[in-house]
Amino acid sequence: MPPRIGHRHGRLRPTFIRQWREHRGLSQDQLVERVRERLDTFSKSTLSRLENTRQAYTQPMLEVIAWALGCEPEDLIMRTPDSPIGGVLNDLRAMSKDEQEQLARIVAALRKAS
Repeated sequence: MPPRIGHRHGRLRPTFIRQWREHRGLSQDQLVERVRERLDTFSKSTLSRLENTRQAYTQPMLEVIAWALGCEPEDLIMRTPDSPIGGVLNDLRAMSKDEQEQLARIVAALRKAS
């Protein structure tokens, strides 16, 4: 069994799974159905416990939930779907490697100038 990674110093780490699920317009039942395509032991009670910070998550769990929600696993633990940085991250993911490198140079120049 994969290690539970949703712990930090004896406390459970919150996630943004509920916010992402609601952003996608899915009920708990609909999300569970999607997740079960790849993780057949996943249940509605597990989802509820994850959303209410009563159960630690595993990396495989996050990966499948993110797949089902059309986001990245790190999104589920780092940001809400309406986070301003979210749009920037989505744009960055869609860029080619050359465009990403060019943007990194621009950001570095802006930071240096300020």
